[in-house]
Amino acid sequence: MTEAVRWRAVASRDSSYDGIFVYCVKTTRIYCRPVCKARLARRSNVEFRDTAEHAESDGYRACKRCQPQSHCSSQPEVEKIRRICKVLDDLSPNAPLPGLKTMAETAGLSMYHFHRQFKKMTGMTPREYALAARSVGSSSTATPLPAVSETTPDQHESDSQGFAAWAHTGPLSCKYSVVSTRHGLLLVVFWQQQLYKLELCADQAEVKDSLERAFPSMTYSHDCIDLEDDGKSMLS
Repeated sequence: MTEAVRWRAVASRDSSYDGIFVYCVKTTRIYCRPVCKARLARRSNVEFRDTAEHAESDGYRACKRCQPQSHCSSQPEVEKIRRICKVLDDLSPNAPLPGLKTMAETAGLSMYHFHRQFKKMTGMTPREYALAARSVGSSSTATPLPAVSETTPDQHESDSQGFAAWAHTGPLSCKYSVVSTRHGLLLVVFWQQQLYKLELCADQAEVKDSLERAFPSMTYSHDCIDLEDDGKSMLS
């Protein structure tokens, strides 16, 4: 489970995450449940732990208001799903994604039960989580953009040969879609007929910033697509 997902759960006091993790406030050295009604701490002062025991071993004290030590789940199923999340987090960028059956068998659960519990715990399906985890390091592991994306047309103009090559190539474009989820806006980016980037964004401004970082508009056009129609055909 990514920190962005956990923070959104804390900020919205999402009860579906109660017992799955705790959050710790560095300034007060107190840890709480996601649903704690205490005043929300600043994000920069918050870190997360999987269990109350982990928080206490790091020197945090239990909140007297929400009593996380008595509510943090120690259910075997939660630990099994955490282990699957860790496996997905550690997958190398080029490694194939494990299938639902494989993950369920590794967790020792039926496919239906595993899928339902995984989504309840993380807010995503196993495949969505795997793709999101892989995209976290996309800036350093994704397929490099062509050289034209690293320079502007003006820079190319100073090199007539380079500019001619850029002009001959024509305008380049990435295609993207934005999907509204319970945790924010999911940005889905396709480049060269392949899924290039998945990122959870807080709002449209963050979506725009993410696109601009990956595909500067001075050299790329940003073409919005209908994920239901065009997006699926691009991956077929």
